[in-house]
Amino acid sequence: YETKTMPKDYQYLKYAYLISEYIASNTILFRDKKEKIKFNPFTAYGRFGLKSGSFNILSLMKDKRIYVKPESTDYIFCEFDFNAFEIRTLFALLKIKQPEDDLYEVLFSLEKNHNHSRFEYKQLILKSIYSQHEDITILGSLLKHKHFYNMYPIMDSKVTNIFGKGMDTDHFHLLSRILQSSAAYILYQQMYKLLCYIKQNNLKSKISFSIHDSICLSIHKSETDKI
Repeated sequence: YETKTMPKDYQYLKYAYLISEYIASNTILFRDKKEKIKFNPFTAYGRFGLKSGSFNILSLMKDKRIYVKPESTDYIFCEFDFNAFEIRTLFALLKIKQPEDDLYEVLFSLEKNHNHSRFEYKQLILKSIYSQHEDITILGSLLKHKHFYNMYPIMDSKVTNIFGKGMDTDHFHLLSRILQSSAAYILYQQMYKLLCYIKQNNLKSKISFSIHDSICLSIHKSETDKI
């Protein structure tokens, strides 16, 4: 890098790379067969992809995940994820104080229309982010009130998130690009802190894999209190 321009998001690419190499050095069991997960940290929109030859953890159906196990009976799996991670990321970008309660419940309580269950309302919120239809939820009102789209102008069909990640986009995909990439970089930062904690304390527990906003750990049975 002495003779080349370092990318603005280098620090987060470094986190993603180190985590991907660490995860690839470990194994999991699927139907009692050893498998390796090889993440690609250098994707177009920030989230982990998969390298050729990797176990396809990202597309594994939920009913099949029960067949994924730690490499030894000395370990147990434990999965942690963020509550409404991408919506909370949006709140942070808009400088809105994070509610401590379930975020979907909080947003739902602000709506005038209460004809949905929590599950249905969550799907409505997510659909509003990842579709080309106008957002009719309270989230759409917040985006307009906080001038979100003025914060992320599209220049030459590209947009850059606050971490320096540049991406191709158009108006319809801008919100999802910003939220997915920003959330991914936050996750890498937190996973790296966790990896440092494991290494610094010489723990046997391991980070096994990540699925979008969740982290799955192989926890050694003697270290459940520490993790």
